[in-house]
Amino acid sequence: MRNLIIACAATLPLLASGATAYAAYNPEHAVPPRHASGALQDARDQVGHAAKILHKMVRQDPGMRRRLHEAKAVFVMTSYGRGGLVVGGSGSPGVLMVRHDGRWAGPALFNVGSVSVGAQVGGEWGSMVWILDTHRALRQFEQTNNFSLKSGADLTFAVWSAATRAQTSAPDVVVWSDFKGAYAGANIGATDINYDEHETGALYGHRVSLREIVRGQVHTAAAQELVKALPA
Repeated sequence: MRNLIIACAATLPLLASGATAYAAYNPEHAVPPRHASGALQDARDQVGHAAKILHKMVRQDPGMRRRLHEAKAVFVMTSYGRGGLVVGGSGSPGVLMVRHDGRWAGPALFNVGSVSVGAQVGGEWGSMVWILDTHRALRQFEQTNNFSLKSGADLTFAVWSAATRAQTSAPDVVVWSDFKGAYAGANIGATDINYDEHETGALYGHRVSLREIVRGQVHTAAAQELVKALPA
């Protein structure tokens, strides 16, 4: 009987450590192991590319820094070609950073099906930054799957230009691009926007809801490049 008690006591630390390990690993919040390393690399590449685009934007037009100071969020899109078509036809990455209580939160990663800012005049391809200046624009991103952002009754858009800088009325979204050509027209919008939960989760090391990011509740060291590119 004494030996049995000693044996049971010896197993208690093992059981406790197992319970601790189980508590630390919650499968509901874990990143699925399938293609985890590839998703992480893709996510890091997207974040790094978005940071470079933001640095380029501020360098080319210093007035954008003041605009970023007033922004509620920024949405960076890449790989768009002539007429707003996606290069390769497989969807363009989108990277969202949100300002909350003066601090940048995110990123959240998206896939964007198509974008339109009117007829493109010349040029081949480029990247775009959408500066969300109102909470009304930011709230659109609380939808996770297959939503659209378009100019119209709900949202107002403006393409960044000398006229944009001088206007008195403030649009919900200001669009900047580094396309090799120019866009003409006012029908601005993006469709088939989907939250990429898998790649975003790979970046954070666990599943993160889009609402948590939009509300500034989560941060990651992987966003350091983006934070440096954005004014505090």
